[in-house]
Amino acid sequence: MDRGCFTYDQETTNPEVLSFIGTNDTASGFESRYEAGDEKFAIKAERRNGMIRVELVIPENCRYNRFNISIPVEKGLHYYGCGETHHALDLRGHKVRIFVAEHQNIKRTDKKMELFGPLDEPEGNLFDFDEYESYYVQPTFTTGGKWFLHAETKGFAEFDFSDPGEVRLNFQEAPVFWIGEGETFEEVSEKLTSLTGRQKELPDWIYDGAIIAVQGGTETIDLK
Repeated sequence: MDRGCFTYDQETTNPEVLSFIGTNDTASGFESRYEAGDEKFAIKAERRNGMIRVELVIPENCRYNRFNISIPVEKGLHYYGCGETHHALDLRGHKVRIFVAEHQNIKRTDKKMELFGPLDEPEGNLFDFDEYESYYVQPTFTTGGKWFLHAETKGFAEFDFSDPGEVRLNFQEAPVFWIGEGETFEEVSEKLTSLTGRQKELPDWIYDGAIIAVQGGTETIDLK
Protein backbone atom coordinates (compact mmCIF):
# COMPACT_ATOMS: atom_id res chain seq x y z
CA MET A 1 0.00 0.00 0.00
CA ASP A 2 1.22 3.50 -0.83
CA ARG A 3 -0.92 6.56 0.07
CA GLY A 4 -4.16 4.62 -0.18
CA CYS A 5 -3.08 2.73 -3.29
CA PHE A 6 -3.19 -1.05 -3.00
CA THR A 7 -1.40 -3.34 -5.40
CA TYR A 8 -2.93 -6.78 -5.06
CA ASP A 9 -1.58 -9.81 -6.86
CA GLN A 10 -1.79 -13.54 -6.34
CA GLU A 11 -0.85 -16.72 -8.12
CA THR A 12 -3.09 -19.75 -8.02
CA THR A 13 -1.31 -23.10 -8.01
CA ASN A 14 -2.56 -26.68 -8.12
CA PRO A 15 -6.22 -25.94 -8.91
CA GLU A 16 -8.63 -28.84 -8.45
CA VAL A 17 -12.19 -29.38 -9.61
CA LEU A 18 -14.21 -31.20 -6.98
CA SER A 19 -15.38 -34.65 -8.03
CA PHE A 20 -18.96 -35.51 -7.10
CA ILE A 21 -19.43 -38.54 -4.84
CA GLY A 22 -23.10 -38.53 -3.84
CA THR A 23 -25.98 -36.76 -2.13
CA ASN A 24 -27.94 -37.45 1.05
CA ASP A 25 -31.26 -35.91 2.02
CA THR A 26 -31.38 -34.17 5.39
CA ALA A 27 -34.26 -33.00 7.57
CA SER A 28 -34.34 -29.55 5.95
CA GLY A 29 -32.39 -29.97 2.71
CA PHE A 30 -29.55 -32.08 1.38
CA GLU A 31 -25.82 -32.69 1.67
CA SER A 32 -23.66 -33.32 -1.38
CA ARG A 33 -20.24 -34.92 -0.99
CA TYR A 34 -17.16 -34.26 -3.11
CA GLU A 35 -13.47 -35.07 -3.16
CA ALA A 36 -10.24 -33.53 -4.46
CA GLY A 37 -7.30 -35.87 -4.26
CA ASP A 38 -7.41 -37.48 -0.83
CA GLU A 39 -9.48 -34.70 0.78
CA LYS A 40 -13.24 -34.82 1.27
CA PHE A 41 -15.62 -31.86 1.00
CA ALA A 42 -19.34 -31.34 1.42
CA ILE A 43 -21.93 -28.77 0.43
CA LYS A 44 -24.78 -28.52 2.90
CA ALA A 45 -27.97 -26.80 1.78
CA GLU A 46 -30.95 -26.28 4.06
CA ARG A 47 -34.06 -24.13 4.20
CA ARG A 48 -34.19 -21.56 6.99
CA ASN A 49 -36.76 -18.81 7.43
CA GLY A 50 -37.92 -19.01 3.83
CA MET A 51 -34.36 -18.88 2.44
CA ILE A 52 -31.68 -21.38 1.46
CA ARG A 53 -28.45 -21.53 3.47
CA VAL A 54 -25.47 -23.08 1.68
CA GLU A 55 -22.26 -24.04 3.48
CA LEU A 56 -19.04 -25.43 2.06
CA VAL A 57 -17.57 -27.84 4.60
CA ILE A 58 -13.84 -28.37 4.23
CA PRO A 59 -11.55 -30.92 5.94
CA GLU A 60 -9.49 -29.97 8.96
CA ASN A 61 -6.09 -28.56 7.99
CA CYS A 62 -7.29 -28.26 4.40
CA ARG A 63 -4.42 -27.47 2.02
CA TYR A 64 -6.69 -25.38 -0.22
CA ASN A 65 -7.23 -21.69 0.59
CA ARG A 66 -9.07 -20.44 -2.52
CA PHE A 67 -12.64 -21.47 -3.29
CA ASN A 68 -14.36 -20.71 -6.60
CA ILE A 69 -18.07 -21.35 -6.96
CA SER A 70 -20.07 -21.02 -10.16
CA ILE A 71 -23.84 -20.45 -9.99
CA PRO A 72 -25.85 -20.87 -13.22
CA VAL A 73 -28.28 -18.00 -13.87
CA GLU A 74 -30.77 -17.00 -16.51
CA LYS A 75 -29.32 -14.77 -19.20
CA GLY A 76 -30.16 -11.08 -19.20
CA LEU A 77 -30.18 -10.62 -15.41
CA HIS A 78 -29.22 -7.30 -13.86
CA TYR A 79 -27.23 -7.27 -10.61
CA TYR A 80 -27.07 -4.62 -7.89
CA GLY A 81 -25.21 -4.24 -4.61
CA CYS A 82 -21.75 -5.31 -3.37
CA GLY A 83 -21.44 -2.15 -1.27
CA GLU A 84 -20.67 1.42 -2.30
CA THR A 85 -18.29 1.77 -5.20
CA HIS A 86 -20.24 4.55 -6.98
CA HIS A 87 -19.10 3.33 -10.38
CA ALA A 88 -22.18 1.75 -11.95
CA LEU A 89 -25.64 0.82 -10.71
CA ASP A 90 -25.89 -2.35 -12.78
CA LEU A 91 -23.03 -4.78 -12.12
CA ARG A 92 -23.74 -6.98 -15.13
CA GLY A 93 -20.59 -7.54 -17.15
CA HIS A 94 -18.29 -6.46 -14.29
CA LYS A 95 -15.98 -8.05 -11.75
CA VAL A 96 -16.31 -6.58 -8.27
CA ARG A 97 -13.65 -6.86 -5.58
CA ILE A 98 -14.98 -7.21 -2.05
CA PHE A 99 -12.17 -5.27 -0.46
CA VAL A 100 -12.09 -2.09 1.64
CA ALA A 101 -9.64 0.63 0.58
CA GLU A 102 -9.63 4.29 -0.41
CA HIS A 103 -12.45 4.71 -2.92
CA GLN A 104 -10.48 6.99 -5.24
CA ASN A 105 -6.86 7.31 -4.27
CA ILE A 106 -4.25 9.73 -5.53
CA LYS A 107 -2.75 7.23 -7.94
CA ARG A 108 -5.96 6.69 -9.86
CA THR A 109 -6.94 10.37 -9.70
CA ASP A 110 -3.62 11.40 -11.23
CA LYS A 111 -3.96 8.73 -13.88
CA LYS A 112 -7.44 9.86 -14.83
CA MET A 113 -6.46 13.54 -15.04
CA GLU A 114 -3.44 12.62 -17.13
CA LEU A 115 -5.55 10.59 -19.57
CA PHE A 116 -8.61 12.80 -19.85
CA GLY A 117 -7.89 16.16 -18.27
CA PRO A 118 -9.62 17.65 -15.19
CA LEU A 119 -12.47 19.22 -17.21
CA ASP A 120 -13.32 16.29 -19.48
CA GLU A 121 -16.74 14.73 -19.22
CA PRO A 122 -16.53 11.45 -17.26
CA GLU A 123 -18.95 9.62 -19.55
CA GLY A 124 -17.03 7.13 -21.62
CA ASN A 125 -13.92 7.67 -19.50
CA LEU A 126 -14.64 5.15 -16.78
CA PHE A 127 -12.14 2.56 -15.62
CA ASP A 128 -13.04 -1.10 -15.44
CA PHE A 129 -15.00 -1.90 -12.29
CA ASP A 130 -12.14 -3.81 -10.70
CA GLU A 131 -10.03 -0.64 -10.91
CA TYR A 132 -12.27 0.94 -8.27
CA GLU A 133 -12.19 0.44 -4.52
CA SER A 134 -14.59 1.31 -1.77
CA TYR A 135 -14.85 2.54 1.78
CA TYR A 136 -17.76 0.14 2.25
CA VAL A 137 -18.12 -3.21 0.56
CA GLN A 138 -20.56 -6.01 1.21
CA PRO A 139 -20.59 -9.57 -0.19
CA THR A 140 -24.24 -9.25 -1.17
CA PHE A 141 -26.11 -8.68 -4.41
CA THR A 142 -29.71 -8.62 -5.57
CA THR A 143 -30.98 -9.27 -9.08
CA GLY A 144 -33.70 -8.02 -11.38
CA GLY A 145 -35.12 -11.53 -11.11
CA LYS A 146 -36.18 -10.77 -7.51
CA TRP A 147 -33.64 -12.98 -5.75
CA PHE A 148 -30.48 -12.22 -3.78
CA LEU A 149 -27.30 -13.82 -2.53
CA HIS A 150 -25.62 -12.84 0.73
CA ALA A 151 -22.28 -14.36 1.72
CA GLU A 152 -20.92 -14.64 5.25
CA THR A 153 -17.23 -13.94 4.75
CA LYS A 154 -14.67 -11.51 6.14
CA GLY A 155 -11.90 -12.28 3.67
CA PHE A 156 -11.02 -10.86 0.29
CA ALA A 157 -13.54 -11.97 -2.33
CA GLU A 158 -14.44 -11.25 -5.91
CA PHE A 159 -17.87 -11.47 -7.52
CA ASP A 160 -17.73 -11.95 -11.27
CA PHE A 161 -20.82 -11.01 -13.29
CA SER A 162 -19.08 -10.94 -16.68
CA ASP A 163 -20.56 -14.21 -17.98
CA PRO A 164 -24.25 -13.90 -18.93
CA GLY A 165 -24.95 -17.53 -18.00
CA GLU A 166 -23.32 -17.76 -14.58
CA VAL A 167 -22.09 -15.84 -11.55
CA ARG A 168 -18.64 -16.75 -10.28
CA LEU A 169 -17.88 -16.26 -6.60
CA ASN A 170 -14.23 -16.34 -5.54
CA PHE A 171 -13.45 -16.64 -1.82
CA GLN A 172 -10.33 -16.97 0.30
CA GLU A 173 -12.10 -18.85 3.05
CA ALA A 174 -14.74 -21.56 2.99
CA PRO A 175 -17.95 -19.64 2.32
CA VAL A 176 -21.41 -19.71 3.80
CA PHE A 177 -24.05 -17.92 1.78
CA TRP A 178 -27.78 -17.39 1.69
CA ILE A 179 -30.11 -17.27 -1.31
CA GLY A 180 -33.59 -15.82 -1.04
CA GLU A 181 -36.34 -14.75 -3.38
CA GLY A 182 -39.68 -12.97 -3.28
CA GLU A 183 -42.72 -12.08 -5.32
CA THR A 184 -41.87 -8.38 -4.96
CA PHE A 185 -38.72 -6.37 -4.30
CA GLU A 186 -40.21 -5.39 -0.94
CA GLU A 187 -40.34 -9.07 0.02
CA VAL A 188 -36.78 -9.56 -1.23
CA SER A 189 -35.64 -6.59 0.86
CA GLU A 190 -37.42 -7.88 3.95
CA LYS A 191 -35.68 -11.27 3.74
CA LEU A 192 -32.29 -9.76 2.95
CA THR A 193 -32.38 -7.25 5.81
CA SER A 194 -33.32 -10.04 8.22
CA LEU A 195 -29.72 -11.17 7.59
CA THR A 196 -27.88 -7.88 7.22
CA GLY A 197 -29.80 -5.75 9.72
CA ARG A 198 -32.22 -2.83 9.39
CA GLN A 199 -31.93 0.87 9.99
CA LYS A 200 -33.69 1.97 13.17
CA GLU A 201 -36.62 4.34 12.82
CA LEU A 202 -35.42 7.94 12.79
CA PRO A 203 -36.56 10.27 15.62
CA ASP A 204 -39.27 12.87 14.89
CA TRP A 205 -36.94 15.82 15.43
CA ILE A 206 -34.82 14.89 12.44
CA TYR A 207 -37.61 15.97 10.06
CA ASP A 208 -38.14 19.44 11.63
CA GLY A 209 -34.65 20.94 11.40
CA ALA A 210 -31.20 20.47 10.01
CA ILE A 211 -28.24 18.24 10.80
CA ILE A 212 -25.05 20.29 11.11
CA ALA A 213 -21.66 18.59 11.10
CA VAL A 214 -18.95 20.66 12.83
CA GLN A 215 -15.73 19.88 14.59
CA GLY A 216 -15.20 20.73 18.24
CA GLY A 217 -18.15 19.01 19.87
CA THR A 218 -21.08 20.47 21.82
CA GLU A 219 -19.04 23.37 23.23
CA THR A 220 -18.36 24.70 19.76
CA ILE A 221 -22.00 24.38 18.77
CA ASP A 222 -23.12 26.31 21.88
CA LEU A 223 -20.80 29.25 21.22
CA LYS A 224 -22.59 32.50 20.34
